[in-house]
Amino acid sequence: MALSFTNFVTGDSVSSSEIKSQLDSIEDFVNEDITSSDLTTSNGWLTRALIYKPEFYGSPNPRMLAVTGDIYHRKSPAGHADQAHFHAMSNTAANPVPGLAVTFKVPRDNTLVSVYCSFHAYESGGKIDSAALSSSVGGSTDDVTSGTSVPKYEGNDRQAGVFTLRFDDGSDEDGTQRYVQLSSIAEANHIDGPGPTTSTTLSHINRTTMSAAYFARKNLSIIAHKTLNKGVHSVGVYCKPISPTNGQNLGRVAVDVRSMVVDVHSNYQSS
Repeated sequence: MALSFTNFVTGDSVSSSEIKSQLDSIEDFVNEDITSSDLTTSNGWLTRALIYKPEFYGSPNPRMLAVTGDIYHRKSPAGHADQAHFHAMSNTAANPVPGLAVTFKVPRDNTLVSVYCSFHAYESGGKIDSAALSSSVGGSTDDVTSGTSVPKYEGNDRQAGVFTLRFDDGSDEDGTQRYVQLSSIAEANHIDGPGPTTSTTLSHINRTTMSAAYFARKNLSIIAHKTLNKGVHSVGVYCKPISPTNGQNLGRVAVDVRSMVVDVHSNYQSS
């Protein structure tokens, strides 16, 4: 639809709020209300000279600032040097994961912000309750990667850590909880180990825990949307090591390759 508002004329007393209201009307029209007919029936009034180019920034705060929205992004590659570790023996509080946290600006009230992130996480060095594990599989000789014994590693009683998303260091966002389980007994769990084995010389308990070292690894993802007001805000994925009831979290919760994108819809007003 066409844009229409009352123009200022000579002699008018104009306040700053009136000027801002006019500018907001133009901004809303260009970013939300403009249609193809506004361009095709107005003698091609929209040219490149009227559109600001986006600006790209690198470290320490990688981001892209554009006319209709801003994008903040983080990425940590794979490798031990870039891993983030959380130890239950030293701290059981929830802390933000490096590379999965962003501080950003919101230019106006009632702005929609979308967050997209993914990361690879696992537990290393913990100890599963061997007696409980043995009794739960009934002495079967099947490897943990087959049969009906697989789900036991995903039980609530073997959770070693929980990840959640928080805005402004507040409460956990609904639906963003992600869990990792104990992966193995310490001596069977090697980050670059041989993986599952079918050797009949190993006991069933050792075979299943060695397989679990890989079964417990996960690629997790979180998506969240939130309406925020003007100002500086932060968002991050937090990791909280927890003590499982069926085993011991003596090792660490590790977070490897990860990425996060925060999309600030600067000129979109959430209804």
